[in-house]
Amino acid sequence: KMDAWNERFQEGKIKFDQWEKENEIGRKALATIRTIWLVQEESAATTKKNKKQQKRFKFLSVQQGKSSRYRIVQYFYNVLAWCQQVWFRARNHVNGGMHGKDLSEFWKGLKSKIMENSSEQVQSRIGAALAALVGMFCIGTMFAVAPNVLGLVAVVLGVLFPTWLTEFVE
Repeated sequence: KMDAWNERFQEGKIKFDQWEKENEIGRKALATIRTIWLVQEESAATTKKNKKQQKRFKFLSVQQGKSSRYRIVQYFYNVLAWCQQVWFRARNHVNGGMHGKDLSEFWKGLKSKIMENSSEQVQSRIGAALAALVGMFCIGTMFAVAPNVLGLVAVVLGVLFPTWLTEFVE
C-alpha cells in the first residue's frame, strides 16, 4: 500500500521537498504548526483521562451539541457557546428577566427621556458618548504603548491642577 501511495504522489512529494529547501521561513512555520497540532492532540488524550479537570472546566462544555474531534476547533465551539450564554443572560436581565425589574424600569425611563428630548440634545449626548469612547481608546493605547509617559502626564496634571477633583464633585 505504501509503495502505491508513494508512486502516486511522488511528484508532489518532490515539489514539496524542493519548496522546503528553498523556503526556510515557510518550512519553520509549517514545522511549528505541525508541532502545535501534535501537542494539542496529545494533550486532548491526556485531558480525557483526567476527570477532575473535566469537572473543573464544566462551564466550557458544549451546550449546542457542536463537537469536533480536534481540540482547537472544540475550544472555538466552547468559547462561542459561552459567549452566547453570556449574551442571552445579559439580554434577559435587561429585558426584565428573573431579577431585572429595576433594570427594565431604568431602560423604559431612558427610552422615555430620549423621546422627550430634542434632536439637538440627543445629538450632543451621542457626541459626548463617542468622545468618551475615543478618549478611553486613546488612554488605553497610551497605557499599552508607554505607561511611564501616561504616569508622568498624570503627575504633571495633578501638580498643575490640584483642586480638579473637588471642583468636579461640586
